[in-house]
This record gives sequence, structure tokens and C-alpha cells, in this order.
Amino acid sequence: MRKYLPDVIILVVGLGVMVLLLYLGALSEGWVALVCFLAVAVVYHGWYQHLLRLARRSWGGDEDEFDDQPPFPG
Repeated sequence: MRKYLPDVIILVVGLGVMVLLLYLGALSEGWVALVCFLAVAVVYHGWYQHLLRLARRSWGGDEDEFDDQPPFPG
């Protein structure tokens, strides 16, 4: 479990950033809200890819084994 701790911390911090951006987007008006919601989309994209990478590593898959597959299930 110890080797996964940095990855889990990154995922938790990513969730916190997304919650904060959603909160700021809900409080703001106009173009500021749009920027907040677009930032949530960008953070979510990276967060989801990191989650998939962690899941593959924890299931025993090698990183090189999955290079030819798309990062999102399709």
C-alpha cells in the first residue's frame, strides 16, 4: 500500500481542486464561471487518466503493455 500512497494523495488533491473549482464556478457569474467549469474539465481529464494508470498498475499490468490502447475505454 505504501508504494501507492503518492498516487492516492494526488487523486485526493485532484478531487479537492475539482470541488473547489465547482464551488467557485457556482458562486461566480459570467465568464469567470465558464473559466472555472472549463478548468474542472481539464483537471478531470488528467485525474481520470491518473486513476486508470493507477488501476492498471495495481492489477499487475505493465505500463508498456497498454501503450497501444487508448487511455479511455471506448
